[in-house]
Amino acid sequence: MSRRSPHHHFTRRAFLTATAAAALYPRAANAAPHAEDIRRAVGAPAAGIAFQRQGQVTLSVAGKRAIGHETAVSEDDLWHLGSLTKSMTAVLAARLVEQGVISFNDTIGQRLNGVAKPLRAVTLEQLLHHRGGLAANAPPKAAIKLQGLEGTTAAPELRRQYLATVLEDAVLPAGAFLYSNAGYVAAAAMMEAATGRTWEDMIGEEVFAPLNLATPGFGPPGASTNAPDQPWGHTKSGEVIAFPPVKTSDNILALNSAGRVHMSLADFLTYLTAHAQRAPILKPESWAKLHKPVADASASYAMGWVSPSDAVRMHSGSNTIWFATGGFNTKGDAIAIVTNIGNGANLPGPVEQPALDFLTGV
Repeated sequence: MSRRSPHHHFTRRAFLTATAAAALYPRAANAAPHAEDIRRAVGAPAAGIAFQRQGQVTLSVAGKRAIGHETAVSEDDLWHLGSLTKSMTAVLAARLVEQGVISFNDTIGQRLNGVAKPLRAVTLEQLLHHRGGLAANAPPKAAIKLQGLEGTTAAPELRRQYLATVLEDAVLPAGAFLYSNAGYVAAAAMMEAATGRTWEDMIGEEVFAPLNLATPGFGPPGASTNAPDQPWGHTKSGEVIAFPPVKTSDNILALNSAGRVHMSLADFLTYLTAHAQRAPILKPESWAKLHKPVADASASYAMGWVSPSDAVRMHSGSNTIWFATGGFNTKGDAIAIVTNIGNGANLPGPVEQPALDFLTGV
């Protein structure tokens, strides 16, 4: 089976670009499409959608786990969420800030060694807003090298080696917007330095467990590379190509905190609803801080969320073989849409637009 080389999926597109196109699906106002609508519009082997409005939950899935296999997706299947992981890392940071073990004003230079002078004063808060001036990613050659160390080197050490390639100098002045996976790696490393715990342990204990999320994991979901026991990711270049769950079917492990979480569709919706309804795992003022964007001519970005309007927060994630969108509004509504293809027809519009329509009441 054809597989991508590591640098191909390293340079992923994982930033929301919500379109202003007209609604793509005939439906009643305040409704949302079925999973089959999404699947057909994108050309994915499978898709899922879950949403809740005023506490009423609707969930549907459609399609096959992998092209060339007959196993249908189930409501309990796992989906790769890509950069929707970023908001989870931000929630973890807020939990640790409330516990007094780190501050949003802590700088990279205070917490990490080997930081170039132009970056030493960059704060945790700036990293979570993509305004730290760090490069978007480590060089592809460094990523390929780090992927070869997976399985023999612990995740925190992989993060430190990753950061050694991006903390040598600033790319932009601090305060300017530059969407940066590396910034979220640095944020995780700062939290690890402050606590002596791994990001993986902390995200489980401080975010997933308090929200009763039972299914989260890291990397491509599933274990079988023959018959799919979970959905596989896909690309489309002429034909649709499936990618079984091997490490080269995802970004490198060092990017866990930036974009490698997977979970069930129901858990994904639960997570989004926690934001929508400001669950008691954080104080209201902490939720408000996470959701407040820094806005200027270049972007309006909160901590892990794009702000298409005052009432809506959304984000999308992709490692180029999966695509997911999640969002919520100030009314307490939430929506999750997932697909197991990363470059289907007209992406991201057929996924992002119905989510935006739902949240704005179109």
